[in-house]
Amino acid sequence: MTIQRDTEDLLTEFAENPGAEHSRLEFKSKEILQTTGQKKKVVRILSAMANQAGGTMIIGVRHQDGGLLYQTFSPDDEPRQELTHIAQQYTSPQLQNFWDISFEECMGHRVLRIDVDQVQQRLIQVDYDGEYQVWIRDEDGMREMTSGEIDQFYQRRAQREEAVPSSLVERTEHLNFTPEPLSSDDNRSNLFERRATIRTNDTHTAVFGFGFFHDYIRKSHTVRLRTQFPGQTGYADIPDVLEAAEEHLGGKIGRQFGYSIRVADIHLIGRASESLYMDLGRLDDIYTRLDDATERGWNYGPVIAGVLPVDYGLLWFELQRETESFTRSNLGLILQDLPFDDSPLKEFYDDIGTSPPVYDHRHGLQFVTFQGSQVEPLQNPTLTPLTEGDLPGPLYITADNPFSNWPETVQSELEDPIPDHLTRGLGAIDRVPFQVSGGYLNEGEDRFALNYLHFTQAQGIHPTLLVDAVCWQR
Repeated sequence: MTIQRDTEDLLTEFAENPGAEHSRLEFKSKEILQTTGQKKKVVRILSAMANQAGGTMIIGVRHQDGGLLYQTFSPDDEPRQELTHIAQQYTSPQLQNFWDISFEECMGHRVLRIDVDQVQQRLIQVDYDGEYQVWIRDEDGMREMTSGEIDQFYQRRAQREEAVPSSLVERTEHLNFTPEPLSSDDNRSNLFERRATIRTNDTHTAVFGFGFFHDYIRKSHTVRLRTQFPGQTGYADIPDVLEAAEEHLGGKIGRQFGYSIRVADIHLIGRASESLYMDLGRLDDIYTRLDDATERGWNYGPVIAGVLPVDYGLLWFELQRETESFTRSNLGLILQDLPFDDSPLKEFYDDIGTSPPVYDHRHGLQFVTFQGSQVEPLQNPTLTPLTEGDLPGPLYITADNPFSNWPETVQSELEDPIPDHLTRGLGAIDRVPFQVSGGYLNEGEDRFALNYLHFTQAQGIHPTLLVDAVCWQR
């Protein structure tokens, strides 16, 4: 696991104790990034951490003359892209799928922090002078793993999988309560004509699609695949990825595809790839409007996230531009099980120009469905199209989230509590876009009730809530 301490604390300890480094913590000067060969060494050290217990590396500081010398990074410094490319080219499974890499401001200096998770399924191999090797940490150094240690890793993995209890991954709850109205948000009124906006906290992203929940009932596990977009410089790869998903995976990129564009805590909600392409063409204007509406500080480009059903399950993605030359991204698939024929998956990854990731088995509750026509009336409903332009399609309303702040009335109706990591994201949303069941409205009727709300969460740059919400008109 990574070091769960903030960077300033770690640097303070290092200043007081030059021997603070250990198998899960390393400090490096900027010189380690001067050449490609030195950057490969960084990747090798991080792979050794991942193969053992995870860890943290901080770059841009060293001891000199009895004190700590900071080698602050300028805004023009951008080593993250080349480190990512080296990890893609020289590691298997690819190391960048296990790390979080970011610049941090500490005590007036800008340093680079890389946190890497411990691997669970496969050890990371590094191409070292044409030969793949498996490295592990040895105190504050590293060495190759022995064949016996490699065997022990895979034996322990098999034991863990056998010991996992047979718990279901999906759960359905039938509810009966009256939602409370939420206070209005005047700061968002008329932000986008004819388009829905929602607010969350600034750590969660929410995406609203349709029909992407497959039948996970009686399943005790799912299989997940996660990699990165092939490019690292912007959002231009999104159309190619969606079209490849449609061609190879049977992806539904029409009205079942949902997306959001987020700045801090404000999201613009959309449906259909055609609408997204139009929004990408005016992204600077969207960013300016969202940035003006938020009251939170935000120093990055917009987060663009999407979800769509595919033949194997569901596909999701997220991208966030951090600088003009570096965009962080995640591209994931959630599958019901290991596919009998995975050749379409390989064709998909080959088409978009990235390597297939490793299958990751997940156990425990992952999908929740709330049903209940007695959850009514939905408060403050507003008829709200979710697409740009005059694209035909179903009707939508946006209403106050009946599960905002996770009301006690909901908790009291549950036979067993739902894990906090799932409820936290749903409870942070202020408004929910609902597709109207039947696709039409009865004139003069403005009372709506919950039909269903499905949701799950994907973990990438940010926790990303994937939601499918439908309502009835009463």
